[in-house]
Formats: sequence, C-alpha cells, structure tokens
Amino acid sequence: MLYARQNVRSRLGNEPDELKLQQVLVVVRHGARTPFKFIPNIEQATWPVKDNEDLPHTLINHAVRSLDFGGKPESAIDNAYKDKDKLKGGSLIGQLTKVGQEQMYQLGRSYKKRYIDELGFLSPNYNHEELYVRSTNIKRTIISARCFLAGLFSGSNTKGTIPIFTSVNEHEALYPNYYFCKNLKHWAEIAWNSYEDIPGIMKFNDAVTHDLGLDSTSKVSVIGLVDNMFARAAKHASIPECLLKRRDEIEAFAVQYQLRVLVGTGKSPRIARLSVGAFIEAICTQLEDRSRNESDLKMVLYSAHDTTLMAVLFALGVYDYKWPKYAADVKIELYKDRAGKSFVKVLYNDEEMKLPGCSTPLCSLRRFLEICEPLRVKDWDAECGVKGDYKKETFAIGTI
Repeated sequence: MLYARQNVRSRLGNEPDELKLQQVLVVVRHGARTPFKFIPNIEQATWPVKDNEDLPHTLINHAVRSLDFGGKPESAIDNAYKDKDKLKGGSLIGQLTKVGQEQMYQLGRSYKKRYIDELGFLSPNYNHEELYVRSTNIKRTIISARCFLAGLFSGSNTKGTIPIFTSVNEHEALYPNYYFCKNLKHWAEIAWNSYEDIPGIMKFNDAVTHDLGLDSTSKVSVIGLVDNMFARAAKHASIPECLLKRRDEIEAFAVQYQLRVLVGTGKSPRIARLSVGAFIEAICTQLEDRSRNESDLKMVLYSAHDTTLMAVLFALGVYDYKWPKYAADVKIELYKDRAGKSFVKVLYNDEEMKLPGCSTPLCSLRRFLEICEPLRVKDWDAECGVKGDYKKETFAIGTI
C-alpha cells in the first residue's frame, strides 16, 4: 500500500513528523448549468439543447444505483424540471452544459495528478474497495460525478462498471431537504419571508429595480440574480452593465439571504443541524471508521450543490461568505502520524483552511470532531419532526 508522505511540524514540538494519508473525502458542486431564474426586463441568453450534449471524453462506464444496490430511483426533481417552461433555445432549466462537463472532467484530472500520479495513493484503475461515489439524484450532479470519474481515470485501463450511488429525493441528506424535513421547511418559509430583515437590502432592491426599469413596488430576487449572472458568465453571455457594477453587492446579499435559510441567524445550531447535520454525521462517521481501520475506503466523492458546500463550510467555521463557484470542491484529508494519531486537513478550492481552535491547517481529528459535534444528527426523523423509517447512511462496498 502506498501512502502520501508530508513533513509537518509536530503539535507537541518543533521536529518534523511524518504523516501518512489515509483517506480523502470530497464534496463538489456540479459544473456550470443552465439557469433557473430570469432577470426581469432583460432579454434571456440562448441555451440550445446541443450545448448540453455529452462530451465524448467525459464518458466512462458507470451505473446509477440506489443505496441498496437497486436500480436508479426516479428523480422527482428532474421530473419537475420537465414541467417548467423551456429556456430560450429549448433547454430545460438546471441542466449541466458542456462547459460544466469540461469543468468537472478537469477537476477529476487534477485529482488524478495529485492522488494517483504524484502520491500513488489511489490505484490508477477503479477499485471498488478504495472509492465510493455518492450523488444527489439529479441529472446535473450525476453527470458531474461521471465527468469527474472520467478525468480521475483518464488514460487508465479501468474495466467494469463504476457505481454512482444515490437516494430518493425525499430522503436525501446531501442538500437541505425541505421535502423531508418539515421543521426545516417551517423555518425556510419564515426565512424566505424575512427578506426585509437583512440590513441594507431594501435600499439595494430599490436601486436595482430602478436600474432594470421595474416598478418601484417590485422586488428582485438576489439569489435569482446570482443564479442567472453566474450561468451567463460561464458561457460568456452578456451581462447587463447595471448588474455587473453591482456584482459584489449582489453576491453578498444573496449569501446573507441564503444563509438565513441554511443555518438560521447564527444564534443557535438548530437550523444548521436540520440543513446539514445528517451529512455531517456521515462525514464524521466515515473519518472515524477509517481512523480505526474499520473501513478500507481511500476516497469518498459526494457530488452535490452550492448550498451543500455553503452549509458544510459554515459548519466547519471556514466559510468565506462567497457563493461557491461551479465545480468548487472541499477536500477533507485524513492523516496518521507514526504514533497512530489522526489528523485532518480541509482544503477549499485547493486553499488550506485553518479550522477554529487549530494553529495550523493541520488539525487533530479529535478537534475536527469537536467542531462537528454540535451539528451531528443521528436521528434525522426525530430532528425533523417526521415519523418514518430513515436509517443512518452506511457505505456499502460491492461490485456491479
């Protein structure tokens, strides 16, 4: 077994201490997609269907499976997209574009360079005992996972089928789930209707509606603006100058607004627990199992969303209050030293993050778990006020 080796300063002294990489947990936002929202009084960009066709080099033999190794569950979210009006050009909303596919492919290539070519940590060909792939049950995240895998194993002789596991939308824990969690839905309704509570946002709204030529009584969705502007930017479509000059302001207000829904007002961890606690529990359990040698998995890939990354980064105390870009990624690397002590390093878009209470980016696993403990949810049904049969997610190992 090959390990990554890295010299770091011991927490107990000044001598270098050899660390061995044990596991990498990866949380990614999907690549560039078609927008969900329009900008009022602004002509739509054109989104041809051909712009969403598969790029040949991103194709890899894979199969989407339910968590119990069954067939792919039906996606209520993808079905809902089909019922919405098509965009100018014929595309559906929320679809991964060729630009997004290439972004995810190149991200996978960067992981290949680090974890296969340079460190020899992962096998150059897919090994089901080393890698577990988990996606939300939405077409753009599933395709994003496929493109990542194509990049990760580009140039290899990987044979067989790589499973991408997913869950029914109603029980998904990889995004804040308003469908399943009625307590979160109740809070979200309050938060979405508390727009005016954000300091300065009404003055901002008045200025933007004026710039867009809208009625003075209109309200503009800052999240809708971010959604459409970022989608346009990814395909190099024009963005109105009146919005470009306010880009930073729009993003800042959109983040504030979204965070109110995701984690509440920050006075209590309860809302954050409802949004991301079940996922945080899965992350912590995976790290604990690997640190105790109860898991052989070297890499776990979670293909998810901007709100997933925002909630996870906030939970870890390292969020930069910027909207996550397409194909943004969080890496949680687990190491052991010669004495068998476990350490964690968190990287966001390849930048090392310093966790609260840690003097360097290298943090003890114990401290990482302390940070996560207030948010870990072991009984999601009870937290959400739901009577059901939700079971804590486990990571099965198997072949297809």
